[in-house]
Amino acid sequence: MADLRQLLGESFEDVKTYVQSGNIVLKSENSKTEVKNLVEDLIKSNYGFDVPALVKTRPEIEEIISSCTFEEGEIEKSYFVLFYSELSKTTEELGNPYQDDAKFTLTPNCVYLLPLKGYGRCKANNNFFERKLGVIATTRNYNTMLKLLTLSES
Repeated sequence: MADLRQLLGESFEDVKTYVQSGNIVLKSENSKTEVKNLVEDLIKSNYGFDVPALVKTRPEIEEIISSCTFEEGEIEKSYFVLFYSELSKTTEELGNPYQDDAKFTLTPNCVYLLPLKGYGRCKANNNFFERKLGVIATTRNYNTMLKLLTLSES
């Protein structure tokens, strides 16, 4: 992550990384699309990997967190399945074959997921949503979302 932070620091301001899963916070005057394309291009040209970049602004992260559908006590155990593109399906269309495993709410940009037995045992996981919805997604827990929001304050 230190190498990635240094690499992105050549093109963006105030680059910060969080844990080893590709969480990056940075400042840029560029559009989200321009940031996405530049990050993907830099990773490809420097590391040889085709990695999709998901770009969210601070207000978007605030909105995602504040719109979580779970009650106090549940939200701290929740996960956010973030989509790289907007959806048109609804929860009713998706169904929930894993009702004993998880509760979730599907929105156009995110699934609010509450694993009832822990995320590691949850069948309604990132792969499930990618397969059922035909999208690329990434999942972050509540604490990571809060940390990204905090890192974006400065």
